[in-house]
Amino acid sequence: MTYRQKAQLVVFLIFASCGTSRFVEEFIGGWTEREIGFINSIPQADDKKKYLALLADYKWLGIDAQYFYQNYQPFKWIRNSENILITHNTIKKIGYKKFISYAEYNVPMEFQEQYGGMHKYDLENLSIAQVVDSLIFTYDDSNSDSSYFHKFWNRRRKDKTAQTLISVFKDIKNIYSSVDAEEKRTEHAINDTLENLLLFDLKLQEFNQKPTTDFLWSYFNYLKSIGLSHSAYNLVIERYPGQIQADTVIKILNLHKISEEEYWYKRNSGTWIFTYRDNGP
Repeated sequence: MTYRQKAQLVVFLIFASCGTSRFVEEFIGGWTEREIGFINSIPQADDKKKYLALLADYKWLGIDAQYFYQNYQPFKWIRNSENILITHNTIKKIGYKKFISYAEYNVPMEFQEQYGGMHKYDLENLSIAQVVDSLIFTYDDSNSDSSYFHKFWNRRRKDKTAQTLISVFKDIKNIYSSVDAEEKRTEHAINDTLENLLLFDLKLQEFNQKPTTDFLWSYFNYLKSIGLSHSAYNLVIERYPGQIQADTVIKILNLHKISEEEYWYKRNSGTWIFTYRDNGP
């Protein structure tokens, strides 16, 4: 056999082996992801900058939820007075300034808005402090106009949450009245699961690059314990790959191979820790 023939054979074997592997597709599945009401209203933010982005892009009309979600209502849970108070009291227990510092509260947000909303009301360069002050000021203003703030209160009165929200805004204003202003502990109910998830994310932000393996195991085990196994998988396999062996995770979560049809249907079921990456081949 000539050298040329040998080379052609090797090339043929390489392409043949690649072609064969294409048909041996293994899809990992079998996750469980318990539905937790607040997750649609309070998404996970593993980067501190995301807290400001969430306020600008989601809560203050930076993104039109009706346009992007249509029949899906991402903020339905928090448009309820009891849940607003639970969220406020939970964050207050942890400390508002751990999420948004005094300085961040008082400087222009300077977000890049793409989908319409706040630019219509000239709010892009306001600080959170200015927005909160304006909302407090316009709450009892009988001279209603077409400003964002009056429209905000009209919507909240329809939701029957206006009275709750004005008390929350006044409390937030007091919290940020100075750098050293104390956040008084509240006697009202909190959500323990929300508190724990937020504490894990705050801890995650303390790591400069990758978190320690011990911390990943702790976060992973907590997510698994509350029924968020797909989020647990996404955390250690998708977000921070290589620190914990995939085979170990698959065994712990009791995952198994699933059909391609089922995989494409369920591949992004992670709710708290979501990823667009595919878990298949």
